[in-house]
Amino acid sequence: MRVDNDPGSQLYEQAQAALFLNHPYRIPVIGWKHEIENLTTRDALDFYRHFYVPNNAILIVAGDVTAADVKPLAEKYYGVIPRGRDIVRKRPTEPEHTATYRVELRSARVRQPNWSRVWLAPSYRTAKGDEAYALEVLAEVLGGRALDFVLVFSSLSSVVGGPGLTADAAASLCQEAFVLQHRREAAAPWISVCWDGRLTPDERKEVFRRLLALGPVPSLAVSVTGLEAPAGRSSAMEDRHGRPELRSACEPPRSEAESILADFWRDLLGIDRIGAHDDRAELVGRDEAALRATEVAQPAIGAVDLLTLCREP
Repeated sequence: MRVDNDPGSQLYEQAQAALFLNHPYRIPVIGWKHEIENLTTRDALDFYRHFYVPNNAILIVAGDVTAADVKPLAEKYYGVIPRGRDIVRKRPTEPEHTATYRVELRSARVRQPNWSRVWLAPSYRTAKGDEAYALEVLAEVLGGRALDFVLVFSSLSSVVGGPGLTADAAASLCQEAFVLQHRREAAAPWISVCWDGRLTPDERKEVFRRLLALGPVPSLAVSVTGLEAPAGRSSAMEDRHGRPELRSACEPPRSEAESILADFWRDLLGIDRIGAHDDRAELVGRDEAALRATEVAQPAIGAVDLLTLCREP
């Protein structure tokens, strides 16, 4: 009942099931509800007799005693219990994880939203080299103490944009918004750093060193050159390209309004042919103009988000 009555516990169960693909950690300790409902007394007794045996148990004694005092007593009281069947240890391993998973639970009983991100860390059995020990040291250093600051890195695409960087820019902007929210609420300073992916490891170390010397700053952009647009970025008006492969056929505009809209999207995206029924979200997702579409449209139609701009006719 502690799970069924607690939305947080329900979410944890579902998150564990999504996080582990093969390991038993994906299964609740007592099993899933539909399995429990089908268990019998015989099932419980068979489990007990198989696993609750001396060869699958460890006796722990605490107190002002010595091993010499305890051993005769253990042999007297526990040594007479017969050994059970051999316990075969099966150690399933996780396959390679090639995708991310999102688990969401909504409940009317929840008053404060909760968000978390979880990664599978190397275990002592699966870690390479000293990875597991390094994580133990990190947990010891960070555990139980207040953070001095939180440093979050993202790419420069949210600052300068560039061809084919629409998704990356959107992700970076979301991350910066996340940092901004925590900067307003958290005691420790949160710092957002947008840096150039061309930085070498040594240059990144130098950025970190200089950042510590600067002290808490709200945000920072770091580039190996100036913060101009990446090479190859040009105005869509001057650099038209062919119509990409879309799911819809290119149907010509049938009215003056459709012609005006087609001209708008053609000039904005730099595509030589825009159909009246083209999926604008599909078109925008293929071009850097997504980064400036709302900027172009807002003076004419007021405040608008990119998703609305793409979906509305």
